[in-house]
Amino acid sequence: MSDSNLEAAMKAVADSTDLSVRPIEKEDEGPTNTSVLIRTTDEVRERWRQAAAVEGKTMSAWIRDVLNAKAKTLLECEHPSVRRYPWSVTCLKCGQRLQ
Repeated sequence: MSDSNLEAAMKAVADSTDLSVRPIEKEDEGPTNTSVLIRTTDEVRERWRQAAAVEGKTMSAWIRDVLNAKAKTLLECEHPSVRRYPWSVTCLKCGQRLQ
């Protein structure tokens, strides 16, 4: 193959190839202002991935949902009736006056 044929073939390939730059597709379109690094084993990561797949979520969305639910349980008292005496007006869990 001569140089002119090679050059013509390379030009034809370059003309037919899409050279535009596309952004990398993310697995999740959730909040993106902060990232959190979690150290774990490959086995645990795979277990989390499978659990997320069962719920039809990405692993990132699943982890966010699980952690947000746990944070709500820890930080926001729901004033459970078993945590107070029937005659009490104060929640025994958080100490807030209920009446």
